[in-house]
Amino acid sequence: MNKRSLVFIALLLVGSTKVLSQQKSMISLSIGVSQPVGNFAQKDSSSVLYLLNFDKMHSNTGFAETGVNIALDYRYAINSKWGLLIKIKEQQNTCNNSALKNFYTISSNNSWANQKKVTIGKWLCGSVLAGGYYSLFSSGVKHKIDVQAKVMGGILKTSVPSSWVAFLNTSTYQVSVNSTPKRDMNIGFCYLLGADLLYHFNKSIDFIGSIDYTSALVKASYTQEIPTGNSIPSYISKPYTVKFNPSTLNINAGIGINL
Repeated sequence: MNKRSLVFIALLLVGSTKVLSQQKSMISLSIGVSQPVGNFAQKDSSSVLYLLNFDKMHSNTGFAETGVNIALDYRYAINSKWGLLIKIKEQQNTCNNSALKNFYTISSNNSWANQKKVTIGKWLCGSVLAGGYYSLFSSGVKHKIDVQAKVMGGILKTSVPSSWVAFLNTSTYQVSVNSTPKRDMNIGFCYLLGADLLYHFNKSIDFIGSIDYTSALVKASYTQEIPTGNSIPSYISKPYTVKFNPSTLNINAGIGINL
């Protein structure tokens, strides 16, 4: 084997080692806040009807408040710029009980009641997404800081909160209670747009901060009983579809382990 062949093989091995060293994978865990936006955050009378009774639904508003999310990510670097992402995310958002109580105090037909209590459960969302990222730039000594843009798509499962409404007259002891259990909606499509800030603490550990916008389209089919208007009370069944868009702005912080 001549000298040129040895140099060529040496260069090939060095190049291969460099490429393999860039193909790193990482698993990370993060937690953060989820701020509802759009219809998910609206607080109008239609959303009250939506939460309490699908048969009287007139809007896809959600009455949601700031919640919390936890995410597990797997990241694979194809090269120094591009990479693949897989995310499993769980999220919950509370509902605005005080606003619901104010609505019932003003608009309820139960005028005999001098006390009203409204309790609403939490929105629960679980999603699985896959996509990719692109490294916008690296800076610092030994490129310790990376900023990456990401785009992902996947599936989301959500459930409508349970509700409990009570009307009470403390003088006559009249009581009326309306309760609705938690209801699951169909699995829907979701997408995520965002950016990650990574600080490479050492060869094994990264600290990660992220901000992203997540939205989804979920549907559920129901049957509504509608009066016919005849002199003899009768009803007809009419199918309809509820469409809902749970959208949130998420800010997370976490830690990643290089594999």
